[in-house]
Amino acid sequence: MRALGTAIFVLAFSLFGTANRASAQQPPAAPAAAESGPSASQIALARRLFVEGVSAAEARRFDDARAAFERSYALSGREVTLLNLAHVLAESGKLVAAVDTYRRFFARADAETQARHGEDARAALVLLERRLASLTIVVRNLRDDDVVKLDDDTIAREGLGLEVPVDPGSHTVDVRRGSVSCARRTLRLAERERGDVELDATCPPPPEEVARLAAAEAEARAVREREAARVAEERSARTWVWVGVGAGVLAAAGVAVAVVFLAQPDPIPPYVGNFGPGTITLP
Repeated sequence: MRALGTAIFVLAFSLFGTANRASAQQPPAAPAAAESGPSASQIALARRLFVEGVSAAEARRFDDARAAFERSYALSGREVTLLNLAHVLAESGKLVAAVDTYRRFFARADAETQARHGEDARAALVLLERRLASLTIVVRNLRDDDVVKLDDDTIAREGLGLEVPVDPGSHTVDVRRGSVSCARRTLRLAERERGDVELDATCPPPPEEVARLAAAEAEARAVREREAARVAEERSARTWVWVGVGAGVLAAAGVAVAVVFLAQPDPIPPYVGNFGPGTITLP
């Protein structure tokens, strides 16, 4: 904790000295001063934000410290502020952003600033780069309008299949087609760990398409049900017709039988002879 505070305070006094020299060289009311560098009021505000960042970092309120250092750098343009910003980013676990900030320092700082702080900054950068995790993302069946997101960031198509540096910790890869998530995976990576994610962007249809298909299926089912009811009704009607015809045929047959029986002559009386008692009934 003491080492953190000491490092930041040293940079703070360095910034203040530079800021004071810069403001002393600027004419108070010269319009061209704003074009050649920050105004005195901007320097004063940058100095105050820098001190706020130092206090927040000492209290381990790294998000507040980051915001203060970012605003201070935007106002003053003093590259030494980037070293403090990189430090609090690393302390809060944002290693990728910290590495990028150190590289910005080396790309923008003048020779004098790099001579004073370059050795420590370079050592910190090397250590951070060794701690980075990495992730390779491969997506199959990707459409032109699909978006691949790694946490809150969009991954460019050119970055797919390549090893991307990431912070250690939990990460989510999401393939989105409009408002629909086609494929999604969450994984956790340790420091220096390399991970691979392979996803298939075979996306389900959007909700409006699902609703349209469901409505069409419901209508088709209703048509089938109406057709089945009609066929059943016709079959029932034909059955009753044949029952009626059968009943009519049976009734007609009964009448015919009765007529036949009624139309037959009386039976032949028995023949009586002298062959003894009894009778013979002729057919």
